Amino acid sequence: MYTVFKINLDNTLSNKEHLNDDELGAWMYDYAYNKFATIKVVQDFTNKFCIYTDNGKDFELIDRGYL
Repeated sequence: MYTVFKINLDNTLSNKEHLNDDELGAWMYDYAYNKFATIKVVQDFTNKFCIYTDNGKDFELIDRGYL
């Protein structure tokens, strides 16, 4: 399971969604792509996170770590 967020310009999080493995890719590319400039994906079990930005062609990984 994953928790995903839109990262706003003021670094607050919004648009929280809880997704499974199958839903994550669809959410990123069918819903968030070209809509959210920056997103955060948190793996619920391990608390690892990745931050991606929309570079105009794909989501690009810009940061990762642990909560």
